[in-house]
Amino acid sequence: MSEPIRYEFIYNENFCSVEREEHPEGDYVTYDDYARLKAEVERLEKLVGKLCFEKDQSFELKQNDEATRLKAEVERLTLENSQYEEHHKYGQNVITSLREEVKRLKMNVYNRLSMRIEIDKLNARIEHLIKAGDLMADGINGDYNYSLPCIEEWEAAKKGGRP
Repeated sequence: MSEPIRYEFIYNENFCSVEREEHPEGDYVTYDDYARLKAEVERLEKLVGKLCFEKDQSFELKQNDEATRLKAEVERLTLENSQYEEHHKYGQNVITSLREEVKRLKMNVYNRLSMRIEIDKLNARIEHLIKAGDLMADGINGDYNYSLPCIEEWEAAKKGGRP
């Protein structure tokens, strides 16, 4: 049986695993290698059960030692895999929270843009109404050649107050 390919994980600044690379002394193996090792342990355990009936005790002891070693390796890999799953869950939670934050920020931008468009429309209407008011005031003032109270009120209203 060939040795499993071992991996180390590369972490980003948030300590989330973002990729893996082969490393001869890595702490992780693929699930396929884990399953293969586990199947080998099970196969050897069955083989040991059959060999118990054989007379050669040294062969039986060697197989028991190998089975024990493989069992310990499977247990160690199971523990390491559970740690990897915890890292993965943490990473998934971080990704989910970042997606929610992006969605919230996009909505803020959209709402601000919508308000800006609405403000621009209202400002354009105000400008249009001021021009129309100025044209009316000029027309009234031109007819009478003196300042009427309505013209004075119009000029004061444009400045934001009353005469």
